[in-house]
Amino acid sequence: MKEDLIRRCLRCSKDIKNISKVDCCVVDAETKHILRDPEDRYESICDTCGFIKCRARSTHAYGCNESYRWGGYYFYYCPLGLSFIAGYISDEYGELVGGLVAGPTLLEEEKEETLDRLQDYSVRFDAESLVVQSTQEMNSLGHIVSLVCRSLSENEAFTSLRYNSRKNRLKAMNYSDLPETVYPLKDEQMLHQMICQKDSNGAKELLDKLFDHVYSTSGGDLEIVKRRSIELMVVISRASMDAGADSQEVFGEGDYVSEIMRFRTVDQLYSWLTAVLRRFIDYTFEFQQAKHANVIFNVKKYIQKNYSEKISLESVAAQVFLSPGYLSSLFKEATGESLISYINRVRVEESKVLLLETKDNLVDISNACGFEDQSYFARVFKKFTGVSPSKYRFYKGRI
Repeated sequence: MKEDLIRRCLRCSKDIKNISKVDCCVVDAETKHILRDPEDRYESICDTCGFIKCRARSTHAYGCNESYRWGGYYFYYCPLGLSFIAGYISDEYGELVGGLVAGPTLLEEEKEETLDRLQDYSVRFDAESLVVQSTQEMNSLGHIVSLVCRSLSENEAFTSLRYNSRKNRLKAMNYSDLPETVYPLKDEQMLHQMICQKDSNGAKELLDKLFDHVYSTSGGDLEIVKRRSIELMVVISRASMDAGADSQEVFGEGDYVSEIMRFRTVDQLYSWLTAVLRRFIDYTFEFQQAKHANVIFNVKKYIQKNYSEKISLESVAAQVFLSPGYLSSLFKEATGESLISYINRVRVEESKVLLLETKDNLVDISNACGFEDQSYFARVFKKFTGVSPSKYRFYKGRI
């Protein structure tokens, strides 16, 4: 981000904080740095929380990227379960350059649950001092952040020395004097390798080299550059998927052939290509922890609120916009147990409360906790506790 834009972003983040009483910071999309007003002596919770599983830079850069991907403000949770709102800022080409992040806050509806959970972690802040907001207030804050970011984007006159130097170098070439060159296939293969090796800088340098070759050998014909750029997109996407990226998460449902064909200048196309490469690398390597933490938190919250209903892997996956297979492997990797096992464990814990605090029969309890029938409930209950529901009730849970 340019210095002038950073100054305006910092001013706006300070205004948002003064009005809402919620901390607000600036995120640089390129460096992933979290920027704050140097004159503000306030020490943010994200700087001091001390939670070992949280990487604030990646978490909030991920939030800004998701805001950009969905085209509006984005609500998300950090690994501790605290709530944040992110908005994105784009340049004149419509590409992401940064964003504003407001938070953390406590959702009013989840306050007690979140405070209880925070007691299990060794955090270095007073959780009771967090701003508590209702869902409506969070949505209003999101709209304000989004409008401010849109204003900053519209006022940004983006120019890049990198673009200018490349343009000047190419303009200096006499295309009629250029020999017929062979496409640098080795560089394309190296680009694939750099992405797989998580070498972000190396990948960007090679993309520059390949794009310059495409432009110089095209004689400046934009239509030829577009067609060759589609080929580069195939290379980038295949390499990123080989490295572990989920292409649907990065690309969504967009038709990127049509996206490429709509550009009217080489600079717009180049800017878009480099932004796509950065997003692929970010989602593959930088945001994995933040993305997984946010998904797992939302999955658990959904199950805890809907355990009494019929829940399937497909229905849970739909809540977090992932494929069932991907969610299943992700959940197992993050928690050490299968999603079905977690659902059953939540239901068993809820059934324990009903067994001890009510006189309801086992059929009613099994139905209330989402089990298919009493016999299945009894089998699952014994698997988790070692005793039958009847025996658990008889001994009042002292097993």
